[in-house]
Amino acid sequence: TDCFNREQSEKIIEPASSLQPPFLLSRRNNHRRQNQIMRLNNTIAAAILATAIIIASSTSFAAEVNIHADGTMSNPATKTSTTSWPDKILKGMDGDEAQREIKSVDPSLETHVLPEDAIVTEDYRLDRVRIFVDTDGKVVTQPQKG
Repeated sequence: TDCFNREQSEKIIEPASSLQPPFLLSRRNNHRRQNQIMRLNNTIAAAILATAIIIASSTSFAAEVNIHADGTMSNPATKTSTTSWPDKILKGMDGDEAQREIKSVDPSLETHVLPEDAIVTEDYRLDRVRIFVDTDGKVVTQPQKG
């Protein structure tokens, strides 16, 4: 027909992707960008994980410690021995005796001897040590700051 010219026929033959509205093209490009960013993030995460594994395998986190019958600890690597709290095991000791031991190391600490089932607040304070004892007055868990 006369109305149908060559310019219009070329538009019909063009690939479908070029005929899509601009907003669809930008959405497709955004999707591609998001995929590229996601792949980059995964690569970075894998590199960080590999580095952490290498560091962890070359670093010794746990030191060998010997615990003796008298409650003292020693480190064979450094040939050091400690006989005072917090390195000394207080579990099984009398509650008042444990309190005196802790006070002798750091008099500024606030110490409390409490029954093992006592209800206590959950706040964390480095100037406080709670000593939990059983019905016989023996320490049931190793006292620690907090």
